[in-house]
Amino acid sequence: MYLHAFQSEIWNFVATFRVQRYGLSHAVAGDLVYVHEDEGGSEGEKEGQERSFEKEVRLVTEEEGRKGSVSITRVVLPMPGVNVTYPSNECGGQYKLRCEARGVTLEGFRNKAQSEYTLGGDYRKVVEKPGGFEWRVRVYDRERSERLVESDVDVLVRKEEEGGKEGGREGGREGGKDSLPVYWKRFAKELRREKEGEGEEAGDEMSRALIVSFTLPPSTYATMLLRELLKVSMTTQEMKKLNDPPFSSLEKSASKEEKEEEGKEEGKEEGEAA
Repeated sequence: MYLHAFQSEIWNFVATFRVQRYGLSHAVAGDLVYVHEDEGGSEGEKEGQERSFEKEVRLVTEEEGRKGSVSITRVVLPMPGVNVTYPSNECGGQYKLRCEARGVTLEGFRNKAQSEYTLGGDYRKVVEKPGGFEWRVRVYDRERSERLVESDVDVLVRKEEEGGKEGGREGGREGGKDSLPVYWKRFAKELRREKEGEGEEAGDEMSRALIVSFTLPPSTYATMLLRELLKVSMTTQEMKKLNDPPFSSLEKSASKEEKEEEGKEEGKEEGEAA
């Protein structure tokens, strides 16, 4: 785990350098792209064949970089290792610099004494587009701590209940051969979302939530998508602040006045005691 964390740290540094140095408009000369994404695919790309071709990369040519004909969504950067190709532009040199700054050489990813610690490396896209992106706004009662989305357990229990009502399979009935575990049903019942208050009309006590759904490939993270979507920091400190209820200016001023009154009362009491 520590070794993979080190690989990810180096990749993050180089990805930041790539964006700052060359921008995000298109691929530049010396960038890496997957061969199988070239028009017409790659040789040996056949149905049912191993997908090892996905690890084949090539360098973006000077002409492609000059024309800007290769999309930024095709650019990949390697996780450092012994079986990867490095970019031929300035990004390639960053791997050596970043590793050596931590006392590691690129050759050090091969461990001859303990082969299980040898890191072959991999590739990750610099920019990844989410699939199946959907969004909706929902009104909810914040005070009741409602759950805004169904869990997988909720979905399974609901489908089984619907199947039972419609005279479906035996598993839809309590105690059936394929019935879901009882504790699943109890969990779903206790935490089931309330349906009241979902309409557009709502009182002052109601809040609004933006609910998004999407799919991402491996090695990509929803936190980064939300950061780019909402333009907010996703650090632990910033996320903790979201747990604090927002205060209006009136509430802030009222709270300030209360503290001032308390201070005056304490001052009076200390004066009387003196």
